[in-house]
Amino acid sequence: MVRIALIAAVAENGVIGNNNELPWRIPADLKYFKQVT
Repeated sequence: MVRIALIAAVAENGVIGNNNELPWRIPADLKYFKQVT
């Protein structure tokens, strides 16, 4: 069986995107995401 790992950013209201973009801009989060992926 193939193992799949997923990282998802979800807003408090359940939103995961807005017009194919993140609905927020948090540089520290983007930096961490780049480090772990």
